Amino acid sequence: MKIYLAGSMAGGRDYADGLVAINKVLIELGHIVLTPFVVDPKINEQRFPKLKGVKRARAIFEEDIELVTESDTIIAEVSQPSTGVGTELGYALGLIRLAKKRKPILLLRHKSLEKVPTSNLIIGNPHATFSYYDKGSVGSVVWNFLNKLSKKK
Repeated sequence: MKIYLAGSMAGGRDYADGLVAINKVLIELGHIVLTPFVVDPKINEQRFPKLKGVKRARAIFEEDIELVTESDTIIAEVSQPSTGVGTELGYALGLIRLAKKRKPILLLRHKSLEKVPTSNLIIGNPHATFSYYDKGSVGSVVWNFLNKLSKKK
């Protein structure tokens, strides 16, 4: 399965370890992660090396939107607010609601934030599965989500 893994980049990397753990699980399960640059900032720095400023930003935008479209599912680490992740999820919701595309979404928030309020647009999204995770549970949370998807097909 082709998976778009989303997580905060410019908005901060406080939960980058979570992205690494999620990515590791996905690869171990044999899935294709379309966004290795979310996990490894060095890969992100190498994207469109000949472009600068707005031209580079536009190329990244276009590529990311195309990857969201191409993906079979989206898994987003949403512990840290991110305008970019919000844009990606908003685009995916447009595909789901307006274009009637099947685009399952898993939203993951670190368990240490269970008592910290989060956006109702995250926890109340009827087109996504929302779950808390930590280092010990990330594998089972991701596996359970993907296993339910394979049973629905």
